[in-house]
Amino acid sequence: MMRFSLSVSVALLLAAAAAGVERVGFHEDFSRAEGWEISKWPGITGLESVTSDGRQATFTTLAGTFMVGASAAWAPDWPDWDKHAPAGLAIVVKKYPAAVDLDRYHFLVARMTHSGTYMALAVNGWDTKVCYTTGLHAVDLRDVQKPSLRGRQPVELRLTFLNTGAKVALDDVRLVDALSPEEQAGFIPAGLDLRLERQEPKPYHALEALNARAGGPIRFDLPEERAVFRDTSTGAVVWKLTRGIRTELADHFNPNGSALPIYNRSSKGMVIYDFTKGGLRELSGLQGSPVFSRDDPAVMYVLQSAESGGQAHYVVRAVDFRTGAATDVADWTSGDSGGAEFVASTFSDRLALGLKEGRAVFLIDPKEPEPSRRVRRVPLPMRMKGISLSHNDDCVNWQRCYYFQPWQMDLRTGEVRLRHYPTYGGHEIFGRDWVVGRYGTMMLAHRAGLLPCDESRAGDVRIWSNWATDVPSDYGRLSDDDRWLATNGTEGAVAGKRLLIDGQETGTVLQVVHDFTSRNSWDSNTYTRVSPDATKIAYMCDMLGDTDVYVALARRPEAPRNLTLQRDGPQVRLRWDAPPAAREIAGYNVYRSRESGRGYQRVNRERIAKTDYVDTPPAGPAFYAVAAEEHSGLEGLYSKEAQTEAVGPCRVYADLEEGELSPPLRQHLDGQCSNFRCARVWKEAPAETTGQATLKLRVPAPGTYHLWMRGRGQGQFLCSTADQSATGRIDSDRWAWTRVETPLRLSGGPQQLILRSSDDGLSLDLAMLTSAPTDRPDRLDDRDPVPAPVGGLRATEVSSDQVRLAWTPSADPDLDGYSVYVGAEADFLAGNASLLASGRSTECLDWGLTPGATLYYKVVAFNKRGAESTPTTIRVETPKMASDSVELTIGDATLSGGLIKQESRGVVSAFLPAPLGENGPRPAAMWEFNVPHDGVYYVWARYTTLDAKRVSLFWIDCDGRDPLRGANWRLRFPCTLTRHLDGVTPGEETWFTDKMASGWWAGPIDALTLKAGRHSLSVAFEPTHAPRGPRLAAVYLSNAPSYRAPGFDPRVDFRK
Repeated sequence: MMRFSLSVSVALLLAAAAAGVERVGFHEDFSRAEGWEISKWPGITGLESVTSDGRQATFTTLAGTFMVGASAAWAPDWPDWDKHAPAGLAIVVKKYPAAVDLDRYHFLVARMTHSGTYMALAVNGWDTKVCYTTGLHAVDLRDVQKPSLRGRQPVELRLTFLNTGAKVALDDVRLVDALSPEEQAGFIPAGLDLRLERQEPKPYHALEALNARAGGPIRFDLPEERAVFRDTSTGAVVWKLTRGIRTELADHFNPNGSALPIYNRSSKGMVIYDFTKGGLRELSGLQGSPVFSRDDPAVMYVLQSAESGGQAHYVVRAVDFRTGAATDVADWTSGDSGGAEFVASTFSDRLALGLKEGRAVFLIDPKEPEPSRRVRRVPLPMRMKGISLSHNDDCVNWQRCYYFQPWQMDLRTGEVRLRHYPTYGGHEIFGRDWVVGRYGTMMLAHRAGLLPCDESRAGDVRIWSNWATDVPSDYGRLSDDDRWLATNGTEGAVAGKRLLIDGQETGTVLQVVHDFTSRNSWDSNTYTRVSPDATKIAYMCDMLGDTDVYVALARRPEAPRNLTLQRDGPQVRLRWDAPPAAREIAGYNVYRSRESGRGYQRVNRERIAKTDYVDTPPAGPAFYAVAAEEHSGLEGLYSKEAQTEAVGPCRVYADLEEGELSPPLRQHLDGQCSNFRCARVWKEAPAETTGQATLKLRVPAPGTYHLWMRGRGQGQFLCSTADQSATGRIDSDRWAWTRVETPLRLSGGPQQLILRSSDDGLSLDLAMLTSAPTDRPDRLDDRDPVPAPVGGLRATEVSSDQVRLAWTPSADPDLDGYSVYVGAEADFLAGNASLLASGRSTECLDWGLTPGATLYYKVVAFNKRGAESTPTTIRVETPKMASDSVELTIGDATLSGGLIKQESRGVVSAFLPAPLGENGPRPAAMWEFNVPHDGVYYVWARYTTLDAKRVSLFWIDCDGRDPLRGANWRLRFPCTLTRHLDGVTPGEETWFTDKMASGWWAGPIDALTLKAGRHSLSVAFEPTHAPRGPRLAAVYLSNAPSYRAPGFDPRVDFRK
């Protein structure tokens, strides 16, 4: 393998004096290969070769790996592993000593004729955008505010490549003072200067009641685990789905958004959150990562495997997650080795099993009638990881294991070819058929399975977003329509935020929710799941102790289209069309009122599956609207209204963000809005002056209409029809309705209303046109019904540490559920601070309470529009109980098995300084102690570990008895990503106080049952994980369910 280092040769062509050539101040035509030198940056490689045919230069990269530097310790020990494999980046530079007037020749023009890997061209040390794909492109160096790009300067070109073994061919680079028409066609502007505002939340969203109950006794007999609250920075409605122990992880939504797999939940089987049910389903006996059928969203394919005698036996089962019915669709045995990577096609129900670190892929077609032909083994010429299918399942793609090389096989011909990797600098983000990745401050999009491009295929790579400054983020996912990118913000204004970025207008960066993750494990920090219609995002968060699964609402489902009404005697028949985005829609609800645009009541009790409905209204006028409902229960925007007769005032509503928006009027997420979004004037480019929203209305009758606007901020807006205009003004820091004083004369039928504003920061939510001059909106949306108050509230069980409530089910047809709030005073406010639980059950359990307490509970019903009833209140007193706690410090313990004591940061702890054998006795700390009362005593510990990514394991023996029969007790992951690879340096550790508990496979158990009197306690350490294993400072025992050991905090601050 040749790694070159050639001397510099100057190949500068200054602008000729002849007429017509003066515009060129610098020219590199790549007619010669000499002069390129390897960068002296550490960890950087050169190239395999640089050649020129006299017209263009070809740069051939090496095959680079990311198992270099600090990561080399994790490199595999395969016989075929190249221990001298180069790093992932190659950089070469070429210097041109003659000075060029960069103030004059400030346009950089480049032509790339072939691209098989990422390559960035830099001028005088600063990367540019001109080589994002093949063809002729230009940028203005004045867009980069750097001294080395101003005045008379020698020129240095720097080329940065991703080492995939692919080639890049350059034909031309020049600096000019004006662009030709061909160059102008490929000009890339500076991009949007994103204004990423910092929206500060309250700590843990001020969920004070839930925070006070974090660390309480483990319970798995809850009526429901859900809690519905609002994000305190964005106002987003958030569903907390789980309240379990350990780190729970959500996978991707199924194709219709009705299910979400939950991992680390149960040892008995797979767990699915079923949104239709409103709770968890456990499928006993099933383990593994499911992939869902595209043809039947209730069916998931589950891979199960077992190894014996060097052979692996695989079974793929089709399972209906609602009924549990299972059918084996594929069954085979293989001698191939490797870890399973089981994926589904995005085009069909076909499946692929790749063997990570192995050399084979299995293609599975569950719909093949002949069982013996359902599985096809595809041998690979190299070890693989990261399997996927593309090109309508005609190609299989993979990554050479632990290398940057992407490969593809054409399954029709068997041809193996190197794929194109045009992006670098972060994780690629996948959608159904598109992939988005970083290129400097831009993001590029290309079809999955992209092959190297010549100039005729330059459009295979397109600019997804052109930003002057990027959005710092990590992992992500595209929505099913490839429009919305869901990701997690990592730095600056978006740190801790879950984001949605609009691929149609990438100046729209919606901050959906602040996650407050503190321990920062891969599960709780990185993954954001977007629902099929991008109405919701799922994420994991540990702000209330163990990592739970949350769902934040990003918008409502779209409104049904083209509602019509036809009378048939006393009946009316309604017909409508489904909205364009209907992947998650389970059915529809019909609303009726006796007046236009006010006081809707749901007509149907059960969700309507079809797009028509027959109603028998009472005598008199009837006004109808239809709303879609998801499987999740989330209800959508109202359709346009239809009426039996045109009487009384007419009211027409329009959501601003649903109109056609022109920047700087952009969508903005605010959970206090009717669609959880509004339209906001937000300027991000010098040319953006006046924003516009074009609204398509259907006016039921001609006449004079008054416009009311729900808005926030300070500024004016102009509303215009085809022949008249009126100006309104908003002056409110809170959402408020404002009337435009000049009425509008409107004709009946379809028409457009255009609103314009140039006042930065002005936010507009909902517009209402009314023919009644005295109308004034009272609420967010006067059409929404309001639930009746909860009846029959009672306490069915009261003890010293728990209260169980029950109430009468609501008869409201549009009921979505109930929320329960708790406080110490009768007049407390129902909100985040007092929230206890939410759900569809008509009972609630509150536990882990302080004995002898007086508590007030309020229960509120809420419907599918989010409207809430007035609260119903009950007062409860818990009986008193004698409570005790015992602190057992390591200084009082007797140590055995090689444990030693050490002080660090003022804390004395015991740890194992060197590893022991797996089969010997475990080292232990032992205490003798007394308890004055019989009871259940909860176990807590003060501890730390030098391995921030590993669970701390202990074995507890009390009075010579092992309550778990050999199973271990665990303490939470203290993981933070900044310590993920290198661990923690002694003297810099963070001390934690947490409850000790077994895993769900052993109970779970978090307490010991003790009689009054003297006892012995032994806490044994895991013997092989030393010296970086756990360090134990104290054990605490208490019979009070409300007890929290000293230093306990559901979150952790690693800065301490």
